[in-house]
Amino acid sequence: MNLLFIGPKFYNYHEIIKNGFIKAGYEVDYYDDRPSTKYIDKVLLRLNKRFLTNKINKYFNEIKRKVANKYYSVIFVLYGQSFNSNMIRELKEVSPKSKFIFYMYDPICSMPDRLEFSKEFDRRLSFDYNDCEKYGFEFLPLFYSDDNLNNNLNNNFIYDACYIGTMMPGKYILVNKIISQLEEHGFNVFDYQYIQSKSVALFYKLKSDDFKNANFSNFKYKRMTNQECDNIVNDSKIVIDCPKEGQNGMTIRIFEALAANKKIITTNENIKKYDFYKPENIYIFHDAIDFNDLFFKSEYVKIDKEIKEKYSLNHWIKEILKGV
Repeated sequence: MNLLFIGPKFYNYHEIIKNGFIKAGYEVDYYDDRPSTKYIDKVLLRLNKRFLTNKINKYFNEIKRKVANKYYSVIFVLYGQSFNSNMIRELKEVSPKSKFIFYMYDPICSMPDRLEFSKEFDRRLSFDYNDCEKYGFEFLPLFYSDDNLNNNLNNNFIYDACYIGTMMPGKYILVNKIISQLEEHGFNVFDYQYIQSKSVALFYKLKSDDFKNANFSNFKYKRMTNQECDNIVNDSKIVIDCPKEGQNGMTIRIFEALAANKKIITTNENIKKYDFYKPENIYIFHDAIDFNDLFFKSEYVKIDKEIKEKYSLNHWIKEILKGV
């Protein structure tokens, strides 16, 4: 069985997903959903795709030429940032018997054009429960991979807490409030606030009130590898999570922390709706941390294996391929 996978290169999650499909018995052809990973092209793609029309069309036509003579049981599109509805229709013409499946890992409010785009697919899934209720997607949270599993429940931690994430407006003040309050209380916090470049940091500083008093020395301009992230998480007692503005779905960091048996401080109130939620393990930050809360007074409570398995990559792949 053949599967065509189109999605972004982000850390190495595209490889993790590709290997998940291979493990499920598929031969996988993978293509990035963007014609270029150059920073300027990524910015233009976000601002207005028309700036890259020629490059996008050339890239898509090359993909279509390569896949035209091959039968795919499944054509799976993750986000599909540079693709439009007409391109999916063209793929249907060259592969009419394929099952077309779409997955969204960002809220629709961050990329509104993905809503109309998604209507070209046989199945539409999203990580965001609110978007599923509002727009008719199937709900499927993100996942952890086997690399994230850590059955060591000892208390030999290097860090009391860690934050590893991409910094952007809407997150900066919240993340730094959490970190400063923890540090003022004597916590040793590993803090890695990633921004794509100094020019992006400057842009945020000029355009966003959040960043007006930001210190550029706080930011890191080199992305950590998945392995480096896993190592820091394993060396930490608590993982700090802060989704982007408008996001209700859980970030992938939540499930990686779940797999690693870590406590979580998050700004996402919706985590209470999930079956792995326990107040001993998860603290929801609003404005001021209550260090007398049960979260800080109790040890980690182990989550049932059956519950954790629901958020594994294997389960996620099975749900994506359901009905194929």
